[in-house]
Amino acid sequence: MKRDWLFENVRVLKDDFAFADVSVAVRDGVIAGIGQPDGTGLQKIDATGMTLIPGLIDTHFHGALGNCFGRTGSEGIREVAAFEAGQGVTAIIPAVSATTDENVFDTLQSIREVMASGSGGARVEGVHLEGPFLSAEYRGGQWLKYLQPPTVKKLRAFWEASGGCIRILTLAPECGDGLSVVREAASLGIAVALGHTGADYDTAKAAIDCGATIATHTFNGMVGLHHRAPGVLGAVLTDDRVSCEIIADFVHLHPATVDLICRAKGMDRVHLVSDSMYATGLPDGDYPEEDRVRHIRNGACVLDDGRISGSMYPVSYGMKNLLTLGIPLEKAVMAVSENPAKAAGIFDHTGSITPGKRADLVLLDPSLNVAATFVDGCPVYRREGVSL
Repeated sequence: MKRDWLFENVRVLKDDFAFADVSVAVRDGVIAGIGQPDGTGLQKIDATGMTLIPGLIDTHFHGALGNCFGRTGSEGIREVAAFEAGQGVTAIIPAVSATTDENVFDTLQSIREVMASGSGGARVEGVHLEGPFLSAEYRGGQWLKYLQPPTVKKLRAFWEASGGCIRILTLAPECGDGLSVVREAASLGIAVALGHTGADYDTAKAAIDCGATIATHTFNGMVGLHHRAPGVLGAVLTDDRVSCEIIADFVHLHPATVDLICRAKGMDRVHLVSDSMYATGLPDGDYPEEDRVRHIRNGACVLDDGRISGSMYPVSYGMKNLLTLGIPLEKAVMAVSENPAKAAGIFDHTGSITPGKRADLVLLDPSLNVAATFVDGCPVYRREGVSL
């Protein structure tokens, strides 16, 4: 597939996250130059009126089109990757909820297979284990029956089965041997996220000192913020070592809460995630799974008791929602490209339009809708009517 391009007449979000009217050259799937690069032998794309941004990255979501990570194989993962490419997403880190150990091991094997052979859509960068090391009280939509206290032994079992592809681990540091697991995970190069937790402020700060660097879907699945007991939220919102995930669908968080997180952390320390689930891309309805039903109505997914259980929107939807809060487009894009790439430890090769990095790029039309998506320079999505 063609991997050599010269984007001309386009507004480009450069790696300093400022816009400029420049050309971008891609050779052999890698960004070769920005500005007035040598276009010899490259196929020209006249992108008049369009905007070129780094590909979006979702480090926390659970599936789409009926495919649920943890219960689907490699072909299901590829189907989701293709769907995500249509949303402008070029890199994904599938999240596996608390489930049986057997399902975790099978999913790790499937993800390794897709990483080795390619997805045909958004590139799979590893796995996010959102469980089983979670608090029962703050489990949200997670299954109580599959939760386990965190132990170094179990973490090592998952790590060995993953072949080193676990990128992010969410856990409740107050449970089991939580702090030891944080230290072990950090030593393995896993980004540790604090989530589904009732940790008090001191425990959360101890976990950060041990190597935790992310807050999982901030405010959701956490003990609330109190002015005399700030808890985990007080720790993650005030510690510059932590990047805060935000589900900006305006269902999980009120718009003012999203604005509060962005103001507290600064736009360089927040990153959007979709937390979208397997019915994303499917119509409203009631979706049975095991011993429960997920009810999807008007963009919200809830269980019988009213608990939210995942999102129905891709991460690009959250990016657009940031614009309604007055956040500039360049900062909104940063929150779905550079920041998640840094949080997940993949910024060395993706997350910005930088010479030498992979050509993970998205063309937006004047209405900021996705016109085309490129992964490693290959066009993996092209909207009907868009010519390349």
